[in-house]
Amino acid sequence: MIPVLDGSAGATGIAIRHLDQAVRLDPSVPDARAAFRSRLARIDPPGLGTANGKTNGKKGKLMEDVLVAGRETVQPRGSQPSLDKGEGGDLTSTPRRMWLWAVAILVSLPIGGYIADLVVNGVDSVGAALAGGLIVGAVIGAAEWFALRQRVSWLWIPATIVGMAVGLVAGAALVDYGIGRGDLALMGAVNGLAVGTMQALVLARHRVSGALWWAVANPPAWALGWFVSSYVISRNIDERFPIFGASGAIVFGLLTLFLLARLFRAAPRVRGTAARAA
Repeated sequence: MIPVLDGSAGATGIAIRHLDQAVRLDPSVPDARAAFRSRLARIDPPGLGTANGKTNGKKGKLMEDVLVAGRETVQPRGSQPSLDKGEGGDLTSTPRRMWLWAVAILVSLPIGGYIADLVVNGVDSVGAALAGGLIVGAVIGAAEWFALRQRVSWLWIPATIVGMAVGLVAGAALVDYGIGRGDLALMGAVNGLAVGTMQALVLARHRVSGALWWAVANPPAWALGWFVSSYVISRNIDERFPIFGASGAIVFGLLTLFLLARLFRAAPRVRGTAARAA
């Protein structure tokens, strides 16, 4: 605990100690001590802090001004974004908050698939795959972005749309629009590679360490989602849905949840950075 001293000298000493601690935390601050003394001179010119050995009765206000000057010298208002404690680096809060991702996956995949199926009536051609991919990509991209909006920018949505459309067109054509379990798993892997790569680029743009792992993990996660769903929708699998259903969404959501939590845990959130990115 730092003792409170009378007069401007006590306030100055406290402020300098605060400044020294801040400089040790951020050595990149140029000429911090000199800048601080310049601010201090404007706040408390020599001789005004005391008069005839008696304090001027404004020690509290003076100390507050001096301490504020020290803080602003190291970090001027509005010049540096602040880290949100409890997000990055916290071993418990990040996974807890990331459960919204699993909910977004569980809700958006079946809804997006249902809407796309109503429009294209089965992925059995390039045109149907393209249209279905665009629709599903828009729905799940928006839902995923909503879950991650404190971490990534709106670019997540168009990245997901492009990845979903390209991936579904390529994957469906690769298996010749087959509906066997192996075909669906392979189609899912190709689709996941395209979506994962596009989304990983957005993560990398936001300097998320290990973004490459997101591109690597998505193909097997998508393939597993299709594989699980193929057992649940076996009776109407010939409808050629553009995306796996709720059962596969649960598996996919849980698998990717823990990876995202791991990636974001190592990268503390910076307020406003994601929203301003374009």
